[in-house]
Amino acid sequence: MLPKELRLLSHEISSVRNQGNVLSKDGIFFFYILSTHPLSRFSVIVTKKAAKKAVQRNYIKRITRHILTPYASQMKQPLSVVIVIRSFHSYQTHVTTLEWIFNNVKNI
Repeated sequence: MLPKELRLLSHEISSVRNQGNVLSKDGIFFFYILSTHPLSRFSVIVTKKAAKKAVQRNYIKRITRHILTPYASQMKQPLSVVIVIRSFHSYQTHVTTLEWIFNNVKNI
């Protein structure tokens, strides 16, 4: 689980989505913008298209947060990040897609 200091506040999500850069692969959209906060902060959104039931959406959010926790400390610069998941195929493809995205963002 992400510690509270690494979570993006709800009123900041729309500004990151509107003004930030985006990377996408396999139905996962990674919006990011440089942050004034000293730590990188994250928010995960799972659409109803990815999973109809709230239980499934919450499961996908937990998986995503678990995967991104080690990457949070490896960022060179603090970022505000919104991850929007529009499709979910399997755990393994989800992991490899997120790893690909984080490896591309780490260089920023």
